[in-house]
Amino acid sequence: MSRILTTSVAGLALMWSATAAAKDRPISDHTQSVTIAPLKATNPFLLAEYEKSLSDKTSFTAGAGYGNFNSLWLRIQNAGASTVGASVTIGQVGVTGAYNYYFKHFNRGWYTGGGLEYDLYTLTYEGGGQSASPGSYSNVTVGPHIGYKIAGEGGFTFSWDYGIGYQLTFGSDDAQAALAISAPSIADSRVASMGSLNMGWSF
Repeated sequence: MSRILTTSVAGLALMWSATAAAKDRPISDHTQSVTIAPLKATNPFLLAEYEKSLSDKTSFTAGAGYGNFNSLWLRIQNAGASTVGASVTIGQVGVTGAYNYYFKHFNRGWYTGGGLEYDLYTLTYEGGGQSASPGSYSNVTVGPHIGYKIAGEGGFTFSWDYGIGYQLTFGSDDAQAALAISAPSIADSRVASMGSLNMGWSF
């Protein structure tokens, strides 16, 4: 019994010391970050964002992206279409912006804020040696988000954020009708998710 008690006390002591060490770990003094969204890059869609601290607990973020919208559903559609010699490509151009408030510090911890995302989608049909496009449409999404960020002393940075926003859609009616199944759902206005997982460098 005494051995179990001794082991338990030792385990609690180790946990306490590890927690204390984490609290005492110095926070990096970086004031800027540059990141990309690696999961979106598989579309392929390259989204790069720049973040600048306004104080120890506040910052703004600006970003831009270019590539394709290529959801799993669209890939399945293309796989089926390939048997009849046709495929669908959705080009995507995006711009992001946000204001962030960190509960602890710009370089470590949870944060919240408000963000804006603008995306332009263009549809292209390809098949039989020909291609055609019914036009394009745009989504504008605005709303709050919450996230978590770690920027190490060496510079490596990891961040994740997620939000729910109010979205407006405008543009070509033909493109919206053609993209209604394969692209992000379309309506005059709706609730939509925001955010991404980002990795990069701080300095």
